[in-house]
Amino acid sequence: PIVTVARLPGMIISPGHLIQSNKPDPHELFQLPKAARGEDGVARKVHYIQDEKVDNCGLVKIYCEDHTVANPLRMQMLRDDEVRFVGYRVPHPLEHMFDLRVQTSSTTTPLQATRRSLKTLTQEATTLKQAFEVAARSMDANHGFWEYNVKQKKLLQEQREREAVGPPKAPARPAKGEEDTGRASPIDESMWSDAESDGSSVLA
Repeated sequence: PIVTVARLPGMIISPGHLIQSNKPDPHELFQLPKAARGEDGVARKVHYIQDEKVDNCGLVKIYCEDHTVANPLRMQMLRDDEVRFVGYRVPHPLEHMFDLRVQTSSTTTPLQATRRSLKTLTQEATTLKQAFEVAARSMDANHGFWEYNVKQKKLLQEQREREAVGPPKAPARPAKGEEDTGRASPIDESMWSDAESDGSSVLA
């Protein structure tokens, strides 16, 4: 559909142009915004705000990250026995940051629990990366990718050859008056009737 912008009379643009105009600049993905500056004027990626109404509860604001970090961090914190509540939200889809609200027991603080979970996630990611690299080297050593590609090309070539030849022709039936030689034809009609009776399928 075509959308006419009321603020610009006579100008017609597509919805795709509207999306491009609202798209954040690439530098916003890794450059800290002005909102990340503290009272001292220094921009920091992580900010912690203590909740004054609820005990052992606080808000962790993390900039230049999205659901990719927020959701695994939330799941990891739920495994911590000292964490009573944890949840996150993205204030706006065009803002590359999220708010993490954490409530813990009296034996620890929300900031300490967040640090422990981040450290555990880093260790798990390192272990997963090392396991993947070992498996990739083993497959390369055994020419796993090369053999897979060769097999796929061979199967594709055979399929193209079968399509070029066409389906197999049915054997000619003997004319009336001719004696049946008694040889079994490549496709036996009795075989098809038995297959239909028991519900199975026969592949030629």
